[in-house]
Amino acid sequence: MRTGIGPIDEQLPPEGLPPGYFVLLEGPLGVGKTFFAYCFVASAARSKAPVAVFAVDALPEDVAETLRRRGVDPGSAVIVDGFYAPTDRLNKMKGWSKAKLDVLDTKAVLDKLAELADEVRGGVVVIDSLNEIILRASNVFELFRGLKIFAKYTGSLVVGVVHTDVEDVRNAVALAEHLADVINTGGDGPGAGADGPLHKEDEGGEGQGVTGFPRLDTCGHRGRQGGRGRRQVVAKGSEQEGGGARDQARRLIFFKYSEVDAC
Repeated sequence: MRTGIGPIDEQLPPEGLPPGYFVLLEGPLGVGKTFFAYCFVASAARSKAPVAVFAVDALPEDVAETLRRRGVDPGSAVIVDGFYAPTDRLNKMKGWSKAKLDVLDTKAVLDKLAELADEVRGGVVVIDSLNEIILRASNVFELFRGLKIFAKYTGSLVVGVVHTDVEDVRNAVALAEHLADVINTGGDGPGAGADGPLHKEDEGGEGQGVTGFPRLDTCGHRGRQGGRGRRQVVAKGSEQEGGGARDQARRLIFFKYSEVDAC
């Protein structure tokens, strides 16, 4: 699946990101994570692939308008109302009669995904955002493992947005990084060069055919030392230390963003 962002797509294989992965867009507010997520949606819509959006941080009508502005017919997408109303009366005021989450927790999200499996198979699912779900989760590993299983067995790309301004969310996500195929960090910290460019493990898992992608940012310029003010996409491979063992159950890609100014 292509991202829809030229400078990133240029560095990916011709077919783009492989299907069957859970992609996590992680970083503070205002760096463009939601914009990036909707790039996947627009790209999928252009290729006639199915699309679903879990509206957690915005009302479903607002998500429909966002899709419309991005050139996507809202009627062609499944919009799941996850904008939790604290009372029944408020819930009825919303009037969204289509797909809806009655409870905003891990089980409800995973059950709704399973219900939509045939509709979104081979397409893109965006959950914007995962913050409230993570905060309500007793075990974040169950959430991530469930999303990865869904992505794998439906051949879809599941894109989750996480705002790491909240310390509890940031800590919860950090606990799950060992599940990642790729960890994409948002800056040129010490050792970034030594870790090398973006790496994706090959399906054989024997360390052969590892593909690297150059460092870049989403403003269309190659990343550089001290790249403040740019939405850096700098990555490092996720091979485990100590024998280089590879866990083929890992199907999670992190995109992390540091503090940036507008491009």
